[in-house]
Amino acid sequence: AVANVMTTGTFTIPLMMRTGYRPAFSGAVEAVASTGGQLMPPIMGAAAFVMAEFLGVSYLTVAAFALLPAVLYYVAVFMAVHFEAKRIGLVGLPKADLPRLREVIVERGHL
Repeated sequence: AVANVMTTGTFTIPLMMRTGYRPAFSGAVEAVASTGGQLMPPIMGAAAFVMAEFLGVSYLTVAAFALLPAVLYYVAVFMAVHFEAKRIGLVGLPKADLPRLREVIVERGHL
Protein backbone atom coordinates (compact mmCIF):
# COMPACT_ATOMS: atom_id res chain seq x y z
CA ALA A 1 0.00 0.00 0.00
CA VAL A 2 2.80 2.42 0.84
CA ALA A 3 4.56 1.69 -2.45
CA ASN A 4 1.33 2.41 -4.34
CA VAL A 5 0.96 5.78 -2.61
CA MET A 6 4.57 6.65 -3.36
CA THR A 7 4.33 5.76 -7.05
CA THR A 8 0.82 6.83 -8.05
CA GLY A 9 0.37 9.55 -5.44
CA THR A 10 3.05 11.70 -7.04
CA PHE A 11 0.69 12.49 -9.90
CA THR A 12 -2.81 11.75 -8.54
CA ILE A 13 -2.58 13.96 -5.45
CA PRO A 14 -1.42 17.09 -7.36
CA LEU A 15 -4.07 16.40 -10.02
CA MET A 16 -6.80 16.18 -7.38
CA MET A 17 -5.57 19.40 -5.76
CA ARG A 18 -5.46 21.15 -9.15
CA THR A 19 -9.05 20.05 -9.69
CA GLY A 20 -10.07 21.64 -6.37
CA TYR A 21 -9.94 18.96 -3.67
CA ARG A 22 -8.32 19.89 -0.37
CA PRO A 23 -4.76 18.55 0.07
CA ALA A 24 -5.72 16.43 3.10
CA PHE A 25 -8.67 14.89 1.24
CA SER A 26 -6.50 14.18 -1.81
CA GLY A 27 -3.92 12.39 0.31
CA ALA A 28 -6.59 10.44 2.15
CA VAL A 29 -8.21 9.25 -1.07
CA GLU A 30 -4.85 8.10 -2.42
CA ALA A 31 -4.06 6.23 0.81
CA VAL A 32 -7.47 4.54 0.96
CA ALA A 33 -7.46 3.60 -2.74
CA SER A 34 -3.94 2.20 -2.49
CA THR A 35 -4.83 0.20 0.59
CA GLY A 36 -7.66 -1.38 -1.39
CA GLY A 37 -5.05 -3.06 -3.56
CA GLN A 38 -4.44 -5.45 -0.70
CA LEU A 39 -8.10 -6.50 -0.88
CA MET A 40 -8.65 -6.75 -4.62
CA PRO A 41 -8.04 -10.08 -6.33
CA PRO A 42 -5.73 -11.27 -7.76
CA ILE A 43 -3.14 -9.24 -5.79
CA MET A 44 -4.55 -9.49 -2.24
CA GLY A 45 -1.20 -9.77 -0.47
CA ALA A 46 0.22 -12.72 1.41
CA ALA A 47 -2.80 -13.00 3.71
CA ALA A 48 -4.83 -14.64 0.93
CA PHE A 49 -2.31 -17.47 0.62
CA VAL A 50 -2.32 -17.96 4.38
CA MET A 51 -6.13 -18.04 4.39
CA ALA A 52 -6.20 -20.58 1.56
CA GLU A 53 -3.73 -22.83 3.37
CA PHE A 54 -5.49 -22.46 6.73
CA LEU A 55 -8.95 -23.17 5.28
CA GLY A 56 -7.77 -25.96 3.01
CA VAL A 57 -9.17 -24.37 -0.14
CA SER A 58 -7.52 -23.09 -3.30
CA TYR A 59 -6.25 -19.56 -3.69
CA LEU A 60 -8.76 -19.11 -6.52
CA THR A 61 -11.62 -19.84 -4.08
CA VAL A 62 -10.34 -17.22 -1.63
CA ALA A 63 -9.93 -14.70 -4.48
CA ALA A 64 -13.45 -15.39 -5.77
CA PHE A 65 -15.00 -14.80 -2.35
CA ALA A 66 -12.93 -11.64 -1.88
CA LEU A 67 -14.08 -10.08 -5.14
CA LEU A 68 -17.46 -8.72 -4.00
CA PRO A 69 -16.19 -7.07 -0.78
CA ALA A 70 -13.29 -5.55 -2.73
CA VAL A 71 -15.62 -4.12 -5.37
CA LEU A 72 -17.90 -2.72 -2.65
CA TYR A 73 -14.84 -1.14 -1.01
CA TYR A 74 -13.99 0.72 -4.21
CA VAL A 75 -17.64 1.70 -4.75
CA ALA A 76 -17.56 3.30 -1.29
CA VAL A 77 -14.36 5.18 -2.18
CA PHE A 78 -15.95 6.37 -5.42
CA MET A 79 -19.07 7.54 -3.58
CA ALA A 80 -17.01 9.45 -1.00
CA VAL A 81 -15.07 11.25 -3.74
CA HIS A 82 -18.22 11.92 -5.77
CA PHE A 83 -20.17 13.35 -2.83
CA GLU A 84 -17.21 15.50 -1.79
CA ALA A 85 -17.02 16.86 -5.34
CA LYS A 86 -20.74 17.62 -5.31
CA ARG A 87 -20.47 19.24 -1.87
CA ILE A 88 -17.75 21.67 -2.92
CA GLY A 89 -19.11 22.22 -6.45
CA LEU A 90 -16.36 20.59 -8.50
CA VAL A 91 -16.65 19.60 -12.11
CA GLY A 92 -14.34 17.48 -14.26
CA LEU A 93 -11.26 18.74 -16.04
CA PRO A 94 -11.95 20.90 -19.09
CA LYS A 95 -11.92 18.97 -22.36
CA ALA A 96 -8.96 21.07 -23.51
CA ASP A 97 -6.83 19.66 -20.65
CA LEU A 98 -7.64 16.04 -21.46
CA PRO A 99 -5.38 14.17 -23.89
CA ARG A 100 -6.94 12.70 -26.99
CA LEU A 101 -7.63 8.99 -26.53
CA ARG A 102 -6.09 8.04 -29.86
CA GLU A 103 -2.83 9.84 -29.04
CA VAL A 104 -2.64 8.19 -25.62
CA ILE A 105 -3.14 4.72 -27.07
CA VAL A 106 -0.62 5.28 -29.88
CA GLU A 107 2.04 6.88 -27.66
CA ARG A 108 1.56 5.01 -24.38
CA GLY A 109 -0.68 2.05 -25.15
CA HIS A 110 2.13 -0.37 -24.39
CA LEU A 111 2.25 0.82 -20.78
